[in-house]
Parts: sequence; C-alpha cells; structure tokens
Amino acid sequence: MAQKARVRFAPSPTGALHIGGGHTALFNWLWARHTGGSFILRIEDTARARSTKEFEDTIMSGMEWLGLDWDEGPNRGGNYGPYRQSERIDLYHETANLLVKDGKAYREGDAVLFRVPAGISLRFDDVVYGSIEMMSDTLKDVVLIKSDGMPTYNYAVVVDDHFMEITHVIRGEDHISNTPKQLLLYDALGWERPAFGHLPMILGKDKKKLSKRQGATSVYEYRDMGYMPDSVFNFLALLGWSAGEENEIFSRAEAIELFELSRVTKRPAVLDMDKLNFINQEHIKRMDPYDRLALVEPFWREMNLPVDAHTREYLASSLEVLSGRGQTAKQVAGYSDYFLSFE
Repeated sequence: MAQKARVRFAPSPTGALHIGGGHTALFNWLWARHTGGSFILRIEDTARARSTKEFEDTIMSGMEWLGLDWDEGPNRGGNYGPYRQSERIDLYHETANLLVKDGKAYREGDAVLFRVPAGISLRFDDVVYGSIEMMSDTLKDVVLIKSDGMPTYNYAVVVDDHFMEITHVIRGEDHISNTPKQLLLYDALGWERPAFGHLPMILGKDKKKLSKRQGATSVYEYRDMGYMPDSVFNFLALLGWSAGEENEIFSRAEAIELFELSRVTKRPAVLDMDKLNFINQEHIKRMDPYDRLALVEPFWREMNLPVDAHTREYLASSLEVLSGRGQTAKQVAGYSDYFLSFE
C-alpha cells in the first residue's frame, strides 16, 4: 500500500469546470482514495479581475456532480487553511521577505524577484514521464511578488503546497516546464520537494488540442446531454490510464482499488465521443430500474410527455422493455415516448 497521499486540485475561478480540469481533479481524487489519503480543493483566485464567486460555486457544483468529494477546502474547512489564495497574501509576503533577507531574492520597485543561481542541475523523477533535467542557466530570475502585491503562480503554488503538506503534485503535462522553477524555490527555502506526476494532454479525435466542436468541454454540457456522472467518471479515468485489458466498464469502488499512478501513460489521450456513448449505454443497462427512471424522467418532462398520468411501476417497466436502446438518457427518453403518449 502506498503512503497516504495529500493531493490537491487547484482551479482558478475564471470559468466553469472544463473536461481537462475534471480529468486532473479525478486523477488526484483517485490517488487520494486509493492510498487512504486526503483530497484538498484550493481556489487559486489571485487573478482578481477575472475570478468570481459564481465561477467558484460552478466549479464546486461540477465536482459534486462528478462525485469528486473533497476532504478540505473553502467550504469544508481543515487544518491547513485558508483555502483561497486571496486569503493567504500575508504568508506569500512573509516567505518572500525571508528570501530577500537571505540574499536569494531582491526587490525591484514593489516587485520581488528570486535570483536564479547559475550552473544548477534541476532534475526530478516524474511519476509519469520519468527523469527530467534542466540547467538553471536556461531560466531567468523568477518573479515572486508582482508590483501589485499579488504572488505569481509559480511562487504561490510552492508556498501553498509546502504549508498544506502536499505529498504529490498531479497536474497536466503543460506544467512540466514550470517544475524546474518551483524546484529552485523548494531548495532555496530548505523545503522537502513533493513527488510530481504530469498527466497526458487530452486531444480531439483529429489528434489536435481539444476544442468545443469536438465534444462538450464543460462537465455540465455532458450532464445536459443526458450522460450519467458515473459514465463520465469512468470515461475520464480511461484518458491516460487503464484498469486492465477488457475492463473498460467499472464502478468508482473498482477504480479506487485498481488505480496506480505508475500506470498512467504519457501518450496523449484522445477524447472519443463514441467511446463515451458506449460507456454510458453500458452504465444505463446496469442501473436499477427506478434509478434509470429518475435519470430519464427530466427529459420526458422537457418533451411535455404525460409523466404523471402513469404509475412509477409502469414507467420503470417500460424502460426495461427497451433492452438497452439509447446511449444517453436523452436518447432513451426519445425512444420511449410511445409508452407515455401512445402516439
């Protein structure tokens, strides 16, 4: 059994929870649950002009819909808070002042910059990508505190991850280039480095960066199209990880038991809507009849069908007759309209 992990999902509240963010959150959640550890939600809201409470609430609602419950966070509390970066500004300034005092950082007006030492080999063993190395000579001095008093991303995440005792930083592969800068800060402050694992990029079927036309990009769009949370969970888990050959349909409990970071692939993952449709259809087939009814009923009502004119028993049994037709709840509602209207 791996050590109990403390992992975090740290979105910026500048938009809804998109599929890439949901994917990152899910892999962090799985590792926390697999190891019996803790999953922390931290809100990175230092971009004050674009960050809103409404988007923060939307992100939390999207995570709740996916079933990704967190152990610590803005609305849960915990021993390592506060959990919004905007409420941790004093800590960033105090830590930056220590670096200035030690001669490792300097002030430039109201800004604070870290002085990058020359000739330092910055190597780390990525859980997914293996050994990665970069020389410090390729880096410019790192801005810690901007002239407006707000911390930069690369600085704030190091401070937060240290004081929140994060053991594993699991995030998208686009952050690999940020890691050497962060390692410099860990070392300069005398802090233990966490383990790093970078997740594969998600591409569309055309093998290009995912765009809206290649499939919904917000988790709520999947909900509105009639996909089940368990199906989207199952689908996202397979983007860069495998539960084993011929094991494409699984429950959350099975995913928790089987998940291993060491089995995450570095190959880009392809978002294939046909695969999601298949997975969703299989999950619908396996549902309890009355749970299936609860899933389909809102779509019947959208179609103005006389739902209340029939008993629950009749409605549930009518869906059984379909024998698995329809890949989404919306499609099932369309295929079964005859049983309600008799037209």
